[in-house]
Amino acid sequence: MKPLIPAFSFLLLPLALAGPAVALAATGGSSLITKCQDAEGQWHYGDNASAECARSGVTTINSKGVKVQEEAAPPAPEDVEKAQDAEERARAAEIVAEEQRQQDERLLATYESEEAIIAARDERLAWLESTLQANREIVVRLKKRLEGTKGKEAAGIQIQIADFEKANASYTAQREQIRQRYGRDLDRYRELRPKPESEPGPKSETGPSPKPETPPNP
Repeated sequence: MKPLIPAFSFLLLPLALAGPAVALAATGGSSLITKCQDAEGQWHYGDNASAECARSGVTTINSKGVKVQEEAAPPAPEDVEKAQDAEERARAAEIVAEEQRQQDERLLATYESEEAIIAARDERLAWLESTLQANREIVVRLKKRLEGTKGKEAAGIQIQIADFEKANASYTAQREQIRQRYGRDLDRYRELRPKPESEPGPKSETGPSPKPETPPNP
């Protein structure tokens, strides 16, 4: 007889209980039949029981009608899916936690204090501000040159102006990214190494104020 997959209430009964349409199987010298009841209360026998009762538990009894083994019903497909989703979320959370742990280790190894983070941030911002200002001054001079220039020379000057303005747009975006990144580092550092309540924190939080723009002399 083909292997059977249970569905609701799957029983192995002595041959003495079987009707003429019951499938037989020899197991340990005893003749047994399979019988199960589906969710609607209908009984199924032999090979027909497999398809109808594929989600039931399995109960095995001996020739005296005593239960000798019982297997729980397999989980429903939706329960299996939920369990898989929960397992995937747990693995993702572990990965995030490990990445955060490594970032924290690098942060603490790089900076010995909050002041060191602020100093590093201010140094980067100061360099960007000076570069932005220098590029602005160059653009002003190029635009004045462009006023009395024509032809190929004028086209070349326009290309230079566009290049410097493009560079300044990139530096401006980098400036904001640096402020945000060092701000996150500073907040995380304070979570990892909080200062005593009596100890004041550093005064500077937002970095140096940008210098006012003054048009350069051509």
